[in-house]
This record gives sequence, structure tokens and C-alpha cells, in this order.
Amino acid sequence: MQEGRRVKVLCVDDNEAIVKAIAQKLAMERDFECVGRLQSADDLVSEAQRTSPDLVLLDIEMPGRDAFAALK
Repeated sequence: MQEGRRVKVLCVDDNEAIVKAIAQKLAMERDFECVGRLQSADDLVSEAQRTSPDLVLLDIEMPGRDAFAALK
């Protein structure tokens, strides 16, 4: 990782408390930045295009769009 560059993380989970907790934890880390929080994979593609994350933390069992289809 380049000096001063933060890893951009997009968090996706249907449990709002989990997404919020992960985002709060990432906010305490100097090397990571939560660039988005979603509660389904329905908007994953558009949000990933908008935020250009380095990493997507994705729950694979959620209502709505299939998580594996969204990853493709």
C-alpha cells in the first residue's frame, strides 16, 4: 500500500447494526475508510462504480439481488 493511501471499503449487509459497527470500527483505523454502506446487493454495482472501493465486505445471504450475481 502506498504511503498515506487508505483502503476504501464498501460494506454490504442486511443487518443495519452490523454495517454500522463495521463502519465505526473502520473509522478508528487510519489505513481504512468506509466509502459506503448498503443493506442489500440491489445497488451494489452502482455504488461500487460511484465509490471505487478497494474491498467489498459482502454478506452472501440477504434478501434482494443475489450477492454472487452482483459480484460478477
